[in-house]
Amino acid sequence: MMNKKEYKIKLVFILIIVLSFVSSPLIVNASSQTLGELKQDLKNLEAKKRAQDNEKAQTEAEIQAKKDAIYKANLEIEEANRQIEAAEIEIKSSEVKIEELTLETEKLLAFMQMMQGENAYLEYVSGSSSITELIMRLRAVEQITDYNKNNLEELTELINYNKKLKIDLAKKQEENELKKIEYQNAIDKLGNNLSDIAEVTHTIEEDIAALKESIEMYTKMGCDDNQSLSSCAKVVESKTWLKPFEKGRISSAWGYRVHPVSGSWQFHNGIDIAMGEGTPIYSTTNGRVVAITDSSCGGRKLYITSTVAGKKYTVYYYHLWEIYVKVGDVVTNQMTIGTVGGGSKSKAWARANGYYVDTCTTGGHLHYGVATGWYLTDYQTYSGIVSNNINPPGYPSVGNYFYSRTQFYT
Repeated sequence: MMNKKEYKIKLVFILIIVLSFVSSPLIVNASSQTLGELKQDLKNLEAKKRAQDNEKAQTEAEIQAKKDAIYKANLEIEEANRQIEAAEIEIKSSEVKIEELTLETEKLLAFMQMMQGENAYLEYVSGSSSITELIMRLRAVEQITDYNKNNLEELTELINYNKKLKIDLAKKQEENELKKIEYQNAIDKLGNNLSDIAEVTHTIEEDIAALKESIEMYTKMGCDDNQSLSSCAKVVESKTWLKPFEKGRISSAWGYRVHPVSGSWQFHNGIDIAMGEGTPIYSTTNGRVVAITDSSCGGRKLYITSTVAGKKYTVYYYHLWEIYVKVGDVVTNQMTIGTVGGGSKSKAWARANGYYVDTCTTGGHLHYGVATGWYLTDYQTYSGIVSNNINPPGYPSVGNYFYSRTQFYT
């Protein structure tokens, strides 16, 4: 039977064991992927790209249809405007004629009343020298009266028709203007969809190219389709993290922020280190280059898989100007892997050398990010960032400097 002292020692020992299991994180080996699985990822991405290419083509066709509808609406509005102008001219002409005929009719009626009052009408008729002349004089008076009456009625009907035509054309014009707004809104919406599709398609194109490079790299290294990539692509582990510069200032922190370009609330999957364009960048770890991509948001991007203190990480560098390594290269934490971009000089250089112009930066700096696990492409890295992105260790808060490659590490 244990005494109290032995019991307490055993209890403490048990608690230490339990707490060690609770406090230690469960590390999921994200590098257990095989070369065969990597090849299947490539097939899946190529299938997804084909589907998005079809969606893009359909969206572009819908946009063109809406543009054609707007063009037709504009033609209808122009024709309606011409008809309205013609109707207004006809109305004014008819009104002038009505005034003239009304005046003539009034004079004729006044003349006839005068003749009737003074028996002039009878004298005019009875003064005929023959029956034929009498009939002619009677018909003359009747025809003049009927002519003015008929013309007055016809012109009145024409004015009413033109007024109704003006109302109808104005209504049609208003309807066409509403259609134009509706079509334009539809085009704007489809344009946004097309932009999203194009952006995603471009990312998949990056991933397909990066996956092909990675598959070629692992194949050259002798990796088997059923062999885990981590077992055939070993590199020297890093004992700790180093910084990419001897000195630098943190200009933007990891986490949610208002994006300086878009102005929207977005998750920032790394830290920004303000630095002049062309400044050399050190690799912060020993590792292997697994992907180099180029996009309109982020510019030239470099991905390195590393093992630091026994844990696997993917380290990525965005907004690069020059890149001194290639996919498959083994790097050390003392190597210069590229130079800082993000400003006007590197953008001009990218434009002149056939690279995407980086639209997601307002000045020279390095975007530095870390995710737990090994990932090979933007697509996989993004998936890893969702659940495995971490705040890069060992950096001061926003606005502060570090003064050596080892400062602030615990």
